Amino acid sequence: MNIRRLDSLFLGFFLILLFEPSILLFASCESSGAPFQIAQISQEDLEKTEKELKNILKESSTNSVANTGINTGANTGSGESGTSTNTDESNANPTISSTPITISTDDPVSHSPSTSTSKSTSTATSNKSDSPDKPNSSDSAAGPDDTKAPIDPVSIRFCEGHMKLAKRRFKEGSLTGAKDELDIVFERLPNFAPARFMKAVICAKTKDFIGAWRSINIAQREAPNNPKIKAFIDKLEKVSPKPSVIPDEVKERQQAQFASAMFYDTFEKLFSDKSLGPKIIRIKGDEPKESGGKIAFKISLQSQSDLDKASIEKIFKGNDKFSISSSENASGGKEIHLEIAVAGVPRQNPSMAVISESSSFIEEIRKDCDVKINDSTEGNTDPQGLFVGTYQLMAADFPKVNDFLRATSKKSAEYWITNLESTTFNQKPIWKGEVKVKFKSQK
Repeated sequence: MNIRRLDSLFLGFFLILLFEPSILLFASCESSGAPFQIAQISQEDLEKTEKELKNILKESSTNSVANTGINTGANTGSGESGTSTNTDESNANPTISSTPITISTDDPVSHSPSTSTSKSTSTATSNKSDSPDKPNSSDSAAGPDDTKAPIDPVSIRFCEGHMKLAKRRFKEGSLTGAKDELDIVFERLPNFAPARFMKAVICAKTKDFIGAWRSINIAQREAPNNPKIKAFIDKLEKVSPKPSVIPDEVKERQQAQFASAMFYDTFEKLFSDKSLGPKIIRIKGDEPKESGGKIAFKISLQSQSDLDKASIEKIFKGNDKFSISSSENASGGKEIHLEIAVAGVPRQNPSMAVISESSSFIEEIRKDCDVKINDSTEGNTDPQGLFVGTYQLMAADFPKVNDFLRATSKKSAEYWITNLESTTFNQKPIWKGEVKVKFKSQK
């Protein structure tokens, strides 16, 4: 619906909050006076979108675009390529009601599939909207990288469908639900400008200004001349000036569902503690053992200086499913040997998948996690139908090692670290060593 310019600032502010959920910190900004639209998404439309998503997923698994998943290299925004010629995007170019600033533009942001190797350009029939989640790909045609591969139509329709669902969740007041839908989009197209714009809005609304800058920078790179993005940046700059360094985004992990995932997620917290993490130079571990309804993890930490055993124990005690079976110092306090018992969760992953071999799966996830695999072997299948893959890896830090281990849980039964040490490579600090991952064999 169209709302005319209101003479009363108070009434205008009230209506913006009611119909146009936005960044509260930007509520004091002046209205441009231009009319703007508020998209209405009906229950029927939502059901149609969900049905469309199912059809798209089915189509993805049966046509030549089935292999166009996430680009497992660096996130350069190059998108995906495919040979599908299905360009039917009716009802897949929605508007959004979550405008972060009350301005209007007849130049909506869209992501239309390209038929050449140049960056995608918007179609002349794009739905008009004043919504912030639609940065115009025609604006980005003159960007710094004009040799990007085309994005297949299936991926575009998939992402735009989930954008509809994200907008619905946002309108319902569920920022978490909206973020969940955006995460699905990012798994398919990490630099999808409409989703990055909406993520920036949500981050700013929750005062995560680093996250807002991170996402709006990506959106601006994809659509550098879009006026809505520029206006958003102007407002964000007034509230939280752009930092000189924006740290990399930390992917939020799903809650651990089995013992290995829970143990190493907690173990990773040691490296977030500035008094502990920098001191640890070696990690040794054994395969977890189950006894009396508990899963025992034995692990040893080595340092070049004294380690604070009490601080390490405190981190593990912070998880109510953990108990410390034993804890002792060695080498004059430079080593600590721990045995941690985990209770209340299954030893093995309830969502493990049956696979014939692990190499292709490992290659896929190690690229996503920015981990290098130097060597790998697969053991024989045991009577329970399980086999162990052994991987010699290198990563920039321990969290990336754990990212890799966590990523294996899409299919693995369990995993553990046998030996990792901190060293240097090309004068840069890295972690290298051996991890083991257990899989369910179909043989």
